[in-house]
This record gives sequence, structure tokens and C-alpha cells, in this order.
Amino acid sequence: QLKDSPEYYKCLKENLFEDEVYVFTPRGDVVTLKSASTAVDFAYKVHTEIGNRICACRINGKESSLDEKLHDGDIVEIITCDDSSPSLQWLNFAKTPAARNGIRKWFKGARAEDNILRARQLLAEELGVHLDRMVSSEAMTHVSESLGLNSTEQLLVALGSGDVLVSEVVGALQAYAKRRIATLAPPPSPLPPPAAGPPRR
Repeated sequence: QLKDSPEYYKCLKENLFEDEVYVFTPRGDVVTLKSASTAVDFAYKVHTEIGNRICACRINGKESSLDEKLHDGDIVEIITCDDSSPSLQWLNFAKTPAARNGIRKWFKGARAEDNILRARQLLAEELGVHLDRMVSSEAMTHVSESLGLNSTEQLLVALGSGDVLVSEVVGALQAYAKRRIATLAPPPSPLPPPAAGPPRR
């Protein structure tokens, strides 16, 4: 069997492009992914439902984290669970359009109320502040507008569905805070008058 021979893997591994990674299924089938892809990208490349149900993976026979980057020649085994579902955190490391679109599509199918709740949980974990006060604040209104959304509610729905990343919200909040600090800073003190010279005779 050609696929079972070491020469088969070696030959493919030595003929690769730098912007792609070539990995294998346990049966020896080749899967081509973008460089720095992960098991999540691999799962969605195989099938959307496999990506949606992935709960663990093995890389080269060893249990690995879902965000571990794949390398040329890796053998990837996907483990699925019936009660598993995508995580918005996957968008932080998923590289391929198939994976990112699959994750977003799954969350867009959720109710708006569920996405808002999910967004509030994400913000609470990231910011660690009193969330009710934050969500109703002027800052969140400015963040919503800066991201092209009409209201804080739209922002939360977009965040909960994966259309907006929590890192984007945090970045916009930081930019808003810097602008506010700049406007509230006291004006510089006037320079003291120059010292008088010695009296003329």
C-alpha cells in the first residue's frame, strides 16, 4: 500500500509551499490547509458537521489542544461528540475561511437573546468590570458606532454571533478611553516670565 509507506509521506513532505501545510488523515489522505492552521481548520475542511462537533483531537497519535498549529506531515485525528458545539474562542486561532465561516454560521443560527447573553459573558471574562454599567455606558455607544453598528444591542448580537471579535471591542474601548483622557487632561501650565537681568547703570 503506497499510502502506508514512509516514502509516501516523505515525498509529499519534501514538496510543499511555504504558505500551505500538508497534513494527513489517519487513513493517509492528504488535506491541504493554510500555514499555521489548527485541528479546527482541519475538521471544517473535512466537513462542516465534523467541525461543529469537534471536542478533541490527536496529532501524531498524541492528544493535543485544538489551537495547536499543524505542521507538514502531521497525522490528525478528529474526535467528535454529539453534545459539542463551536466556541467563539475558536475565531482567535482558526485560519481558514471554511472554519471561520462555519463557526460564524453556527452562531448566526442562534436566537438574538442567546447571542446577547453569550456576548455579555465574553465581555465579563475579558474586562472583569460591572457589566450592566459598562453595557449602558456612553463608551459602548461610541464603540458600536466606531464598528459601524447602530446600537449597543446590535453590537452585542454581532459579538455573540462572531461577526465582531471581543478583541475588536476591547481595542475600540481602549481607543475611546485614550481620547477621553486626552480631552480631560488639564492644559499645560504657562511658562514663568523670564528672570529680570541685572539693573543697568
